[in-house]
Amino acid sequence: MNSDTKKQIAQQIITRLESVINILGQYERFIKDITINYREKLIQPLIVVQGGRDIDWDEKFQNAETNASYCSELIEKLKSIKSNFEKEEYVQSIMPQYLQLVNSEINAEIDINTVGGLLPLVIQKMDDIFNESHDYNNKRNVIQNLTSLLNHSNDFSLKLLQKLAQLDTFEYFKSIEHSVVIVGANGSGKSSFSRNARKVLSGNIAIISAQKIFAHHNIENIPLGEHALQKVHSFQSSEKLGKNLNNQNEHGQDLQNLILSLIAEHHKQAEHFYSGSKINTVERQASLLEQVIQVWKEIIVHRCMKYETSNLTIYPHNGKPYDFTQLSDGEKAIFYYISHIILAKKDSFIIIDEPENHLHMGIVSKLWDKLEILRKDCKFIYLTHNLDFASSRVHANKFWSKKFTAPAKWEIVPLPVDEDLPETLLMELLGSRKKIIFCEGEKSSLDYKLYSMLFSNYTIKPVGGHLDVINYTRAFNKSKKLFGNTAIGIIDGDFHPEKMKLKWEADSIFCIEAHEAENLLCDEELLEAANKHFYSPDDAMNKAKNQLFKKIEQDKILEAVAYASQKINHVLKSNLIEKPKTIDELKNKFQTSIKTIDIDAVINERLFLLNKIILDQDYNAGVRHFNHKGLVSIIGNEIVDDYKNRILVLLKEKSSLLQKLKEKYCSKITFPESEETKDEFSDL
Repeated sequence: MNSDTKKQIAQQIITRLESVINILGQYERFIKDITINYREKLIQPLIVVQGGRDIDWDEKFQNAETNASYCSELIEKLKSIKSNFEKEEYVQSIMPQYLQLVNSEINAEIDINTVGGLLPLVIQKMDDIFNESHDYNNKRNVIQNLTSLLNHSNDFSLKLLQKLAQLDTFEYFKSIEHSVVIVGANGSGKSSFSRNARKVLSGNIAIISAQKIFAHHNIENIPLGEHALQKVHSFQSSEKLGKNLNNQNEHGQDLQNLILSLIAEHHKQAEHFYSGSKINTVERQASLLEQVIQVWKEIIVHRCMKYETSNLTIYPHNGKPYDFTQLSDGEKAIFYYISHIILAKKDSFIIIDEPENHLHMGIVSKLWDKLEILRKDCKFIYLTHNLDFASSRVHANKFWSKKFTAPAKWEIVPLPVDEDLPETLLMELLGSRKKIIFCEGEKSSLDYKLYSMLFSNYTIKPVGGHLDVINYTRAFNKSKKLFGNTAIGIIDGDFHPEKMKLKWEADSIFCIEAHEAENLLCDEELLEAANKHFYSPDDAMNKAKNQLFKKIEQDKILEAVAYASQKINHVLKSNLIEKPKTIDELKNKFQTSIKTIDIDAVINERLFLLNKIILDQDYNAGVRHFNHKGLVSIIGNEIVDDYKNRILVLLKEKSSLLQKLKEKYCSKITFPESEETKDEFSDL
């Protein structure tokens, strides 16, 4: 479509929008007028001429009022659309398909046309209904026109709003460059989106649905002509509703029709070549079937596929050949996808619902990379809930299907590029309806397992070290409007200074009141509950506690050095040397910085605390302040073997113990703006 044609269609849209806006304004004013000034007086003449009951006509007026209540919103939306189409840059940037869609949808509003025709007939003659001197036939005509207007006032404005919402959704795809990924959970309307996209992307469209049946039987007769290919193209552009019996049958024939189409084209190519080769005018061209087999072999490298005697045969590197029907579903799926893409019409929009279906994730990216290169003329739209697949489409425009309201309203949001949040993590968190807690570690770590129980009504996301928790929490909360959600971060207490903890808390990042998360499982009350539950020996508790003091005594120098190192690093970071102009100035500033650090004093400060814990036999202080990974096994195994895992099972059974741990070690953790979700402990 050239530039001038686009301008012409845009002008048609503008003219039509002006007309619809005018009709809606007239309709809104008229309905308000008659419901306020004429409603009670009109019902009796309506009953006389048209019949019915008071309640029936009262309902029609109520429907008209409801319909009119949407008019202001509609007018604003239509003015916004009109404003866009008045900009030449906007018009030239959009796909012809989207331009034609808007034009056809706006012009297809039959109810609006009818209302627009009836309004002047009724408005000009309203007073005739109540004028005793006017002819009865004139009155009857006005009443009949008013009745028609009320009948068409049922829900046309609501339908138009739904239609505009649909246009809003597809407005994102008005200028697809090459490929698009729409990410959404099951039930987010992805399949409905593909069916409605048929209207937007009218013309050459191929929809590969998530539902696939790989039924195939050996071919007895070589197909002739393009009958099978026509079936493929028809199926590609169909709605594929599972409840439709014809579509169920077509699903069952899909793979067979693909193979028949490829074989027919292969023989057509062969005939063309051999008939032309007699006069040396035709070069040998690879058939579409040969192209499919070649791509399949590049993906399945340990097997070879050949077309022989009207059927496809598989040759493994070691072993006997076997028939195509004996391939696994994954191997058939690869052939199926390649065939559909190669057979799609030129310049098609190819919509693939769940493109990772039946495929090992190790080959998914390789397959679709090859197919996108193979069909550069086509535009690919992937609908998926698989985050790994979505991330593999590096150059695609990505969208999040946030919400779907039947029958055809999607809230689709462009996925932002966020340098602070990895794309896979960002997409994973988009779908969370629970508030987010970032924590240290991995999914296999004790931190994740423990926090999942302590905060079971939240989405717990382990992201590595404490700096990752801090950065991801800040980045997530910057985009609260996009996510519609909030997050906090929880990190170990470690040796973090109090000033730093207060600064982090302002950003919803909290330290637990212990240096290590696993120290919570060494809590004295928890040990006593475990001691009783596992029927441990009488002296088990004393032995467990003594293990703590013994370990502190063994490692107190190492701990003091680690503590001093972290404190020195913090002091140096807090006293950065700023742009000295001379060497002497640099040296002086450096000496000033290090003079503020008394290493002996810092080490002695820590040793004093550790020695006091040992001297006072203060077990609770030791659990809070001793920073040693692996402590839970050293202490807990005095109670029961494999304490670290068995205590987690006990915590699942006894929620009261979890509540005590939360109160003791997580009392400072709160969600921003008092939005903390009510959890299972709130009623205890």
